[in-house]
Amino acid sequence: MAEERLSGDLGLISLFDVAQLLLVNRASGVLTIREGSIARFLYFGEGAIVNAVDEERREGDEAAFNVLTTLRGTFSFDPTKGPEMKLVTLPANALLMEAARRMDEQAAEAAEAAAAADGATTVDPNTAPRPSHLRSLDLLSEAFREISGARPRGSSEMGPIVFEHPDDIAVIRPGLPVRIRSHGEWRESGPAVDDVDIMAVRQRLLDGAAQLPTGPEGGARWRIRREGLSATVESFGTAAEEWLVLRPYGVDPPGAIQLRGPTDRLAALLRLPQVLVLVGGPEASLVNRLMHAIVRLWAETMNGTCVVLEHEAVHRHTDAAGTVLHALPHDGARLIRATQPELVAIEAGGTNAAGPGLLAALGCAPRLVAGVVAADSRPLVALWLSSIEQSVAHQLEARLSATPFGWVFATREQDGLLMFDAGLLERNAPAPAAAPKSKAA
Repeated sequence: MAEERLSGDLGLISLFDVAQLLLVNRASGVLTIREGSIARFLYFGEGAIVNAVDEERREGDEAAFNVLTTLRGTFSFDPTKGPEMKLVTLPANALLMEAARRMDEQAAEAAEAAAAADGATTVDPNTAPRPSHLRSLDLLSEAFREISGARPRGSSEMGPIVFEHPDDIAVIRPGLPVRIRSHGEWRESGPAVDDVDIMAVRQRLLDGAAQLPTGPEGGARWRIRREGLSATVESFGTAAEEWLVLRPYGVDPPGAIQLRGPTDRLAALLRLPQVLVLVGGPEASLVNRLMHAIVRLWAETMNGTCVVLEHEAVHRHTDAAGTVLHALPHDGARLIRATQPELVAIEAGGTNAAGPGLLAALGCAPRLVAGVVAADSRPLVALWLSSIEQSVAHQLEARLSATPFGWVFATREQDGLLMFDAGLLERNAPAPAAAPKSKAA
């Protein structure tokens, strides 16, 4: 009876999901996969994959990878047959990680082929129905628990992740509860996630996620939007012990109502026909929030185009009077030449990466806003020029000889409000000293 009920078609549910289900429930027995006359086997023992036999009768780790990535056929699980000799050396999560990687590659290739055939039609993961293989997994999970008497393990349920601030991060690691840093303080969310369960968490978290290009320092990255959570997910660690870091993206930038400072002087700077505005502050995150507040203020009042050069689109601008476009710093030149924007904004730390894009901006855009991390407002110009490659900096100085310099400095942030000061620099004169204040100020 158990054999009949715990069986299915790999056209409805992936073998990866079936194996994960057996591991989470610490099953023992043999899983047989048949594709026509070909038979493959996975042997389980108390929550571990102890051996595998592929179609060429090979055994061990590589055979397990081959079996786990089987896409077609039928499967059946027999809990009455004990495990074979232990020939698999890798832990279950490492096996599943490699199987997931290979399956992701196969799925990406299939999706690209399908998109090309359909005219590059995309599917919104927020509105797409739950995939049929996951619906089948839910049913199979219930059937397995009925057969084995097993109860779902609470540690496979990841604690809720709620971001309250653009600087928040969440960390998911095997053997530990989810940890969330919000407003600079860490807290735990939910029970510990063990080595097997983190694979279930990963699968649920990344199902339907958009894979992003590898960052400049390497590492797999995804973007997810579901159940009120919009985040960039980045993978760290090794295949044997992967862990994930989540950061919010698509956050609304601060609006005028959240600015506390001389907004009249700030608006006057943005109305100048040509200007370089340096946005400063003691921390890059604070600088970038103020920069996005300035971009939002400009886009709400000016009917023009703004190009924002940044590494991560943490903030999301909605089109108002003007249109805001985003690009990576090193790819900014192409977008600037294509759109001829009235304003270009570069995040703190992005000026040097912009390089040729920055020169293109000064040639095409009359207004440039650039972020600079500084202890106070006086050294903003010197710090900004020193952050640029020397050959580019010399060209910039020549081009900026007749350009007015403005400055905006974030003194502090409290209760969602950004305190700042702003003004116009006289040529060869430092900005007035605007230093950050303590939160108690």
